[in-house]
Amino acid sequence: MAREVESTHHPRARTLARVARVRADRAWVVLPAWRAGAILVLAPVGELEKLLGRHGRDLLGAELTVEVNLGALLDSELRPAHWATAEPAPTTPPAPADLPALVGV
Repeated sequence: MAREVESTHHPRARTLARVARVRADRAWVVLPAWRAGAILVLAPVGELEKLLGRHGRDLLGAELTVEVNLGALLDSELRPAHWATAEPAPTTPPAPADLPALVGV
């Protein structure tokens, strides 16, 4: 009898996920931090659409984060959960008021 055991060497972690393929009822993402992003992982298209406010092919290329077992040997062991939108990268440098003051200059 097989038992699912959480790996103590590879705890669950939040990682980047990029939507790579979309069908009407399914979506697949790549996880760059797992297997160098070479394997497509099934994702809940309805949940992705709700999170991102996009539908169908407009999801392609979208970046999210997801909690997975990065020590997984098989995609079925990843157990993706807790999908969230990825934080957008800053597009402008911080304003001078946001920078720390230089002391002794």
